Amino acid sequence: MPICHLNLEYRTSYRETTCPKTTYFCCSGYEYTQSRCIRICTDPLCNSHLCDNDQCPGCVHDYGTYNGKPARAYDASGMNCYQRCSWRSDSNLCFPGTCERIGSCSCTSGFSGSSCTTIDSTPTFTHWLGKLHENSGGTADLDQNNQEVWTNKIPTRLDFEWFLSYTRPNPDFHSYIRAFKVGIMESKVSWSQKRNTYQVVTGGTINCDMALSNSNPPLDSAIQCTNDQAASLNIIHGDEIEVEISAKLGGYFTYHDFDTGQNHNRYFTDGPYQRTGSGAKWRQRQLTAVHHWKTSAKMSSALTNRCWNKIQHWKSSLDGAPALE
Repeated sequence: MPICHLNLEYRTSYRETTCPKTTYFCCSGYEYTQSRCIRICTDPLCNSHLCDNDQCPGCVHDYGTYNGKPARAYDASGMNCYQRCSWRSDSNLCFPGTCERIGSCSCTSGFSGSSCTTIDSTPTFTHWLGKLHENSGGTADLDQNNQEVWTNKIPTRLDFEWFLSYTRPNPDFHSYIRAFKVGIMESKVSWSQKRNTYQVVTGGTINCDMALSNSNPPLDSAIQCTNDQAASLNIIHGDEIEVEISAKLGGYFTYHDFDTGQNHNRYFTDGPYQRTGSGAKWRQRQLTAVHHWKTSAKMSSALTNRCWNKIQHWKSSLDGAPALE
Protein backbone atom coordinates (compact mmCIF):
# COMPACT_ATOMS: atom_id res chain seq x y z
CA MET A 1 0.00 0.00 0.00
CA PRO A 2 1.40 3.42 -0.91
CA ILE A 3 2.59 5.62 1.95
CA CYS A 4 2.96 9.46 1.81
CA HIS A 5 5.90 10.57 3.94
CA LEU A 6 4.35 13.76 5.35
CA ASN A 7 7.25 14.10 7.76
CA LEU A 8 9.41 15.09 4.79
CA GLU A 9 8.95 18.85 4.52
CA TYR A 10 9.08 19.08 0.77
CA ARG A 11 7.61 15.69 -0.05
CA THR A 12 5.03 16.31 -2.74
CA SER A 13 4.42 12.85 -4.21
CA TYR A 14 4.87 9.17 -3.77
CA ARG A 15 4.54 6.20 -6.06
CA GLU A 16 3.63 2.57 -6.11
CA THR A 17 5.11 0.20 -8.55
CA THR A 18 3.35 -2.60 -10.23
CA CYS A 19 4.58 -4.43 -13.27
CA PRO A 20 4.93 -3.13 -15.80
CA LYS A 21 4.26 0.52 -14.77
CA THR A 22 4.80 3.07 -11.99
CA THR A 23 1.78 5.07 -10.72
CA TYR A 24 2.42 8.47 -9.09
CA PHE A 25 0.25 9.91 -6.32
CA CYS A 26 0.39 13.51 -4.92
CA CYS A 27 0.20 14.32 -1.27
CA SER A 28 -2.80 16.22 0.08
CA GLY A 29 -2.67 19.87 -1.01
CA TYR A 30 -0.89 19.10 -4.29
CA GLU A 31 -2.12 18.35 -7.74
CA TYR A 32 -0.42 16.26 -10.42
CA THR A 33 0.20 18.26 -13.61
CA GLN A 34 3.06 18.83 -16.02
CA SER A 35 4.46 15.44 -14.92
CA ARG A 36 4.83 16.60 -11.34
CA CYS A 37 2.93 17.56 -8.22
CA ILE A 38 2.25 21.32 -7.84
CA ARG A 39 0.95 23.00 -4.70
CA ILE A 40 -2.72 24.01 -4.73
CA CYS A 41 -3.17 27.70 -3.88
CA THR A 42 -4.99 28.17 -0.57
CA ASP A 43 -5.52 31.96 -0.55
CA PRO A 44 -8.88 32.72 -2.25
CA LEU A 45 -7.44 36.06 -3.40
CA CYS A 46 -4.84 34.29 -5.51
CA ASN A 47 -5.98 34.35 -9.15
CA SER A 48 -4.58 30.90 -9.91
CA HIS A 49 -5.54 27.40 -8.87
CA LEU A 50 -1.95 26.20 -8.60
CA CYS A 51 0.99 27.88 -6.89
CA ASP A 52 4.11 26.56 -8.60
CA ASN A 53 7.15 26.55 -6.33
CA ASP A 54 4.85 27.60 -3.50
CA GLN A 55 4.35 31.01 -5.12
CA CYS A 56 1.01 32.60 -5.96
CA PRO A 57 1.55 33.94 -9.50
CA GLY A 58 -0.79 36.88 -8.99
CA CYS A 59 -3.82 38.14 -7.09
CA VAL A 60 -7.31 39.24 -8.03
CA HIS A 61 -7.98 42.86 -9.05
CA ASP A 62 -4.67 43.11 -10.87
CA TYR A 63 -4.67 45.47 -13.86
CA GLY A 64 -0.97 45.64 -14.55
CA THR A 65 0.46 49.16 -14.47
CA TYR A 66 -0.73 52.69 -15.21
CA ASN A 67 1.81 55.43 -15.91
CA GLY A 68 4.48 53.12 -14.56
CA LYS A 69 2.66 52.63 -11.24
CA PRO A 70 1.21 49.26 -10.09
CA ALA A 71 -2.52 49.12 -10.81
CA ARG A 72 -3.42 46.29 -8.47
CA ALA A 73 -5.27 45.92 -5.21
CA TYR A 74 -3.09 43.12 -3.76
CA ASP A 75 0.54 42.03 -3.70
CA ALA A 76 1.42 38.35 -4.01
CA SER A 77 4.05 37.11 -1.62
CA GLY A 78 4.64 33.39 -1.25
CA MET A 79 1.30 31.61 -1.07
CA ASN A 80 -0.61 34.68 0.10
CA CYS A 81 -2.05 37.95 -1.18
CA TYR A 82 -1.60 41.13 0.84
CA GLN A 83 -3.84 44.17 0.46
CA ARG A 84 -2.44 47.37 -0.97
CA CYS A 85 -3.76 50.92 -0.72
CA SER A 86 -6.07 51.11 -3.70
CA TRP A 87 -9.30 52.38 -5.20
CA ARG A 88 -11.41 49.65 -3.58
CA SER A 89 -13.92 50.57 -0.86
CA ASP A 90 -12.41 48.08 1.59
CA SER A 91 -8.95 49.64 1.15
CA ASN A 92 -7.37 53.06 1.72
CA LEU A 93 -7.01 55.70 -1.00
CA CYS A 94 -4.23 57.40 1.01
CA PHE A 95 -4.04 60.61 -1.00
CA PRO A 96 -2.20 62.89 -0.93
CA GLY A 97 0.29 60.54 0.64
CA THR A 98 2.52 57.52 0.12
CA CYS A 99 1.42 53.95 0.70
CA GLU A 100 2.26 50.43 -0.44
CA ARG A 101 0.51 47.84 1.69
CA ILE A 102 -2.55 48.97 3.61
CA GLY A 103 -1.62 50.27 7.04
CA SER A 104 1.49 52.06 5.82
CA CYS A 105 -0.21 55.30 4.70
CA SER A 106 1.89 58.43 5.29
CA CYS A 107 0.22 61.77 4.51
CA THR A 108 1.74 64.69 2.64
CA SER A 109 2.50 67.70 4.86
CA GLY A 110 -0.64 69.79 5.38
CA PHE A 111 -3.00 66.80 5.31
CA SER A 112 -3.94 64.26 7.96
CA GLY A 113 -6.34 61.46 8.83
CA SER A 114 -6.27 57.74 8.19
CA SER A 115 -6.66 58.35 4.44
CA CYS A 116 -5.16 61.90 4.29
CA THR A 117 -8.49 63.56 3.48
CA THR A 118 -8.40 66.21 6.23
CA ILE A 119 -6.82 69.56 5.33
CA ASP A 120 -4.64 71.07 8.07
CA SER A 121 -3.16 73.97 6.10
CA THR A 122 -4.50 77.53 5.94
CA PRO A 123 -4.15 80.33 3.38
CA THR A 124 -2.00 83.39 4.05
CA PHE A 125 -3.28 86.97 4.05
CA THR A 126 -0.81 89.38 2.47
CA HIS A 127 -2.74 92.69 2.57
CA TRP A 128 -6.19 94.08 3.30
CA LEU A 129 -7.94 97.45 3.20
CA GLY A 130 -11.37 98.52 4.44
CA LYS A 131 -13.07 101.81 3.55
CA LEU A 132 -16.04 103.38 5.26
CA HIS A 133 -17.85 105.65 2.77
CA GLU A 134 -20.29 108.47 3.47
CA ASN A 135 -22.55 110.43 1.15
CA SER A 136 -20.15 113.36 0.91
CA GLY A 137 -17.65 111.11 -0.84
CA GLY A 138 -15.09 110.93 1.95
CA THR A 139 -13.73 107.70 3.42
CA ALA A 140 -12.20 106.45 6.65
CA ASP A 141 -9.65 103.70 5.98
CA LEU A 142 -8.65 100.63 7.97
CA ASP A 143 -5.76 98.29 7.12
CA GLN A 144 -3.39 95.89 8.85
CA ASN A 145 -1.21 98.82 9.98
CA ASN A 146 -4.07 101.07 11.08
CA GLN A 147 -6.64 98.94 12.88
CA GLU A 148 -8.42 101.54 15.03
CA VAL A 149 -9.78 104.66 13.38
CA TRP A 150 -11.91 107.42 14.90
CA THR A 151 -14.45 108.96 12.54
CA ASN A 152 -17.56 111.13 12.56
CA LYS A 153 -18.63 109.90 9.13
CA ILE A 154 -22.06 108.29 8.91
CA PRO A 155 -21.44 105.10 6.85
CA THR A 156 -23.46 104.53 3.71
CA ARG A 157 -21.19 101.83 2.27
CA LEU A 158 -18.45 99.48 3.51
CA ASP A 159 -15.84 98.59 0.90
CA PHE A 160 -13.11 95.94 1.28
CA GLU A 161 -10.17 94.65 -0.72
CA TRP A 162 -7.97 91.78 0.46
CA PHE A 163 -5.21 89.57 -0.93
CA LEU A 164 -4.38 86.00 0.07
CA SER A 165 -2.36 83.06 -1.17
CA TYR A 166 -1.93 79.31 -0.88
CA THR A 167 0.59 77.04 -2.61
CA ARG A 168 -0.64 73.50 -3.22
CA PRO A 169 1.74 70.58 -2.67
CA ASN A 170 2.67 68.47 -5.67
CA PRO A 171 2.28 64.87 -4.46
CA ASP A 172 2.98 61.78 -6.55
CA PHE A 173 -0.17 60.31 -8.04
CA HIS A 174 -0.99 56.67 -7.37
CA SER A 175 -2.05 54.70 -10.44
CA TYR A 176 -5.69 55.33 -9.53
CA ILE A 177 -5.47 59.13 -8.99
CA ARG A 178 -6.62 61.29 -11.89
CA ALA A 179 -6.91 64.87 -10.50
CA PHE A 180 -6.03 66.89 -7.39
CA LYS A 181 -7.76 70.22 -6.79
CA VAL A 182 -7.27 72.08 -3.52
CA GLY A 183 -7.38 75.82 -2.94
CA ILE A 184 -9.12 78.71 -1.22
CA MET A 185 -12.78 77.67 -1.13
CA GLU A 186 -14.19 80.50 1.03
CA SER A 187 -13.20 84.00 2.08
CA LYS A 188 -15.31 86.75 3.63
CA VAL A 189 -15.40 89.88 5.75
CA SER A 190 -17.64 89.80 8.80
CA TRP A 191 -18.59 93.12 10.40
CA SER A 192 -20.70 94.13 13.37
CA GLN A 193 -21.92 97.42 14.81
CA LYS A 194 -21.38 97.35 18.57
CA ARG A 195 -22.69 99.63 21.28
CA ASN A 196 -21.37 99.83 24.83
CA THR A 197 -18.53 97.51 23.79
CA TYR A 198 -20.48 94.25 23.79
CA GLN A 199 -24.01 94.91 22.50
CA VAL A 200 -24.30 93.94 18.83
CA VAL A 201 -26.72 96.30 17.11
CA THR A 202 -26.44 94.83 13.62
CA GLY A 203 -23.91 93.21 11.31
CA GLY A 204 -23.30 91.59 7.98
CA THR A 205 -21.04 89.51 5.75
CA ILE A 206 -19.20 90.60 2.62
CA ASN A 207 -18.09 87.63 0.53
CA CYS A 208 -15.17 87.52 -1.87
CA ASP A 209 -16.31 88.56 -5.34
CA MET A 210 -14.71 85.42 -6.83
CA ALA A 211 -16.86 82.29 -7.21
CA LEU A 212 -15.20 80.13 -4.55
CA SER A 213 -16.27 76.61 -3.55
CA ASN A 214 -14.79 73.23 -2.66
CA SER A 215 -15.85 71.92 -6.08
CA ASN A 216 -14.13 74.75 -7.93
CA PRO A 217 -11.28 76.18 -5.84
CA PRO A 218 -8.93 78.54 -7.69
CA LEU A 219 -5.65 76.82 -8.48
CA ASP A 220 -3.67 80.07 -8.67
CA SER A 221 -1.26 80.56 -5.79
CA ALA A 222 -2.57 84.09 -5.06
CA ILE A 223 -6.02 85.66 -5.37
CA GLN A 224 -7.53 89.11 -4.83
CA CYS A 225 -10.99 89.71 -3.38
CA THR A 226 -12.97 92.94 -3.60
CA ASN A 227 -16.55 93.64 -2.60
CA ASP A 228 -18.73 96.19 -0.86
CA GLN A 229 -22.03 96.43 0.94
CA ALA A 230 -24.50 99.29 1.39
CA ALA A 231 -24.96 100.35 4.99
CA SER A 232 -27.82 102.24 6.63
CA LEU A 233 -26.93 102.36 10.29
CA ASN A 234 -28.34 104.13 13.31
CA ILE A 235 -25.07 105.50 14.63
CA ILE A 236 -24.61 107.24 17.96
CA HIS A 237 -21.52 108.52 19.68
CA GLY A 238 -19.30 105.71 20.95
CA ASP A 239 -20.52 103.03 18.54
CA GLU A 240 -17.93 100.79 16.93
CA ILE A 241 -17.93 98.95 13.60
CA GLU A 242 -15.69 95.93 14.12
CA VAL A 243 -14.39 93.70 11.32
CA GLU A 244 -12.75 90.31 10.78
CA ILE A 245 -11.54 88.73 7.53
CA SER A 246 -11.44 84.94 7.25
CA ALA A 247 -10.64 82.23 4.69
CA LYS A 248 -10.28 78.45 4.50
CA LEU A 249 -9.15 75.74 2.08
CA GLY A 250 -11.15 72.96 0.46
CA GLY A 251 -11.25 70.77 -2.59
CA TYR A 252 -11.28 67.22 -3.85
CA PHE A 253 -9.39 64.60 -5.82
CA THR A 254 -10.56 62.23 -8.54
CA TYR A 255 -9.77 58.52 -8.42
CA HIS A 256 -10.32 55.74 -10.95
CA ASP A 257 -12.04 52.47 -10.11
CA PHE A 258 -10.24 49.87 -12.22
CA ASP A 259 -12.93 47.30 -11.47
CA THR A 260 -15.77 49.37 -12.98
CA GLY A 261 -13.78 51.69 -15.23
CA GLN A 262 -15.42 54.76 -13.64
CA ASN A 263 -14.00 57.91 -12.04
CA HIS A 264 -15.21 59.28 -8.69
CA ASN A 265 -14.55 62.45 -6.68
CA ARG A 266 -13.58 62.33 -3.02
CA TYR A 267 -13.94 65.65 -1.16
CA PHE A 268 -11.53 66.73 1.53
CA THR A 269 -12.64 67.81 4.98
CA ASP A 270 -12.36 71.61 4.88
CA GLY A 271 -9.34 73.17 6.48
CA PRO A 272 -9.54 75.43 9.57
CA TYR A 273 -10.30 79.13 9.18
CA GLN A 274 -7.42 81.56 8.97
CA ARG A 275 -8.35 85.01 10.29
CA THR A 276 -6.87 88.48 10.07
CA GLY A 277 -7.91 91.95 11.16
CA SER A 278 -9.79 90.53 14.14
CA GLY A 279 -10.82 93.45 16.34
CA ALA A 280 -10.01 96.16 13.80
CA LYS A 281 -12.67 98.86 14.08
CA TRP A 282 -14.02 102.24 13.18
CA ARG A 283 -14.93 104.19 16.33
CA GLN A 284 -17.72 106.73 16.03
CA ARG A 285 -17.35 110.21 17.49
CA GLN A 286 -20.39 112.34 16.70
CA LEU A 287 -19.96 116.13 17.15
CA THR A 288 -23.30 117.40 15.91
CA ALA A 289 -24.54 117.91 19.46
CA VAL A 290 -21.87 120.55 20.18
CA HIS A 291 -22.11 122.43 16.89
CA HIS A 292 -24.10 125.67 16.65
CA TRP A 293 -25.40 126.00 20.20
CA LYS A 294 -27.00 129.43 20.55
CA THR A 295 -28.42 130.98 23.64
CA SER A 296 -31.57 133.07 23.24
CA ALA A 297 -31.82 136.21 25.25
CA LYS A 298 -35.18 134.95 26.44
CA MET A 299 -33.74 131.72 27.88
CA SER A 300 -33.74 131.62 31.61
CA SER A 301 -30.38 131.74 33.28
CA ALA A 302 -30.98 128.27 34.73
CA LEU A 303 -31.52 126.78 31.26
CA THR A 304 -28.48 128.61 29.94
CA ASN A 305 -26.34 127.20 32.73
CA ARG A 306 -27.61 123.66 32.16
CA CYS A 307 -26.85 123.89 28.43
CA TRP A 308 -23.43 125.37 29.08
CA ASN A 309 -22.55 122.62 31.55
CA LYS A 310 -23.65 119.96 29.06
CA ILE A 311 -21.48 121.49 26.35
CA GLN A 312 -18.48 121.50 28.66
CA HIS A 313 -19.11 117.86 29.58
CA TRP A 314 -19.23 116.80 25.91
CA LYS A 315 -16.12 118.78 25.09
CA SER A 316 -14.16 117.31 27.96
CA SER A 317 -15.18 113.79 26.92
CA LEU A 318 -13.56 114.39 23.53
CA ASP A 319 -10.28 115.83 24.85
CA GLY A 320 -7.38 113.66 23.92
CA ALA A 321 -9.24 111.62 21.28
CA PRO A 322 -7.36 111.04 18.01
CA ALA A 323 -8.05 113.23 15.02
CA LEU A 324 -11.10 112.31 12.97
CA GLU A 325 -10.99 110.70 9.56
